[in-house]
Amino acid sequence: MESEELKLFSKKEEFSGATYHGLLILVENGAIALLQRGEKPKLGTMAFATPPSLVGAGITASAVLVGERHATLARVLSERLATALNRLAIVSINAREDDPPQPFIAICAGLLEDAKGVRR
Repeated sequence: MESEELKLFSKKEEFSGATYHGLLILVENGAIALLQRGEKPKLGTMAFATPPSLVGAGITASAVLVGERHATLARVLSERLATALNRLAIVSINAREDDPPQPFIAICAGLLEDAKGVRR
């Protein structure tokens, strides 16, 4: 689905017998990535980041908003999206405690690659 105001991108990865999904929503000034294991959409640990252009000094500001499972990964991925897309970024990761980070990193990288061609 694509419209003037909203752009959606989705990815799916199989990893060690489990299915992982990702959805990236782009709006004019921001990006929201929903990453999860399984078919049932759910929010998970959420992190927020601002791009370096808003903070100044070439740094990205970020914070975990809610949750603790994969908190560092959510924060790092939100920083990556904010920097690469030069937009505010929110990342939600719904995962089990024992889920490895690799499928979420791969999905996020694929979504980012798809979104890089989108102009504001």
